[in-house]
Amino acid sequence: MAKVKRENMVIKYILCVAMAVLVSSCSSTSYNVAPDQARPAFNGEVLVFEKSVPENIKYSVIGDFVSQSEWYGGAGETANAAVKEAAAKGANGMLIEAQGHRVTALSWASPYTEGKLLWIDNYDVAQGQQVKK
Repeated sequence: MAKVKRENMVIKYILCVAMAVLVSSCSSTSYNVAPDQARPAFNGEVLVFEKSVPENIKYSVIGDFVSQSEWYGGAGETANAAVKEAAAKGANGMLIEAQGHRVTALSWASPYTEGKLLWIDNYDVAQGQQVKK
């Protein structure tokens, strides 16, 4: 009887661990950088703007991104995930064009964030005008 109980506990533990791994690893961010805009990784803070970039900021669009979670949560989580990897793609700025929730295989309302990867020429000016995430 004790052996069966222990086996049930082991099975429950394995299922819990598997579910935790599945839920935590079901988010992804895809980047598309134009070949002529490829840059080395940026070693600073990626500046984040929502909906538009102020007119006094000089920038070029180097690509786009989509960050999607397969599970429930807030769109801020997907934005933060996108920002963390943007510098590795050579961006020093991001423009968030859309955020919200979509239906996915695992949820009715999983968060997403999408927008543009930017190279900001006047980075020092832009720092004070970004949206804090």
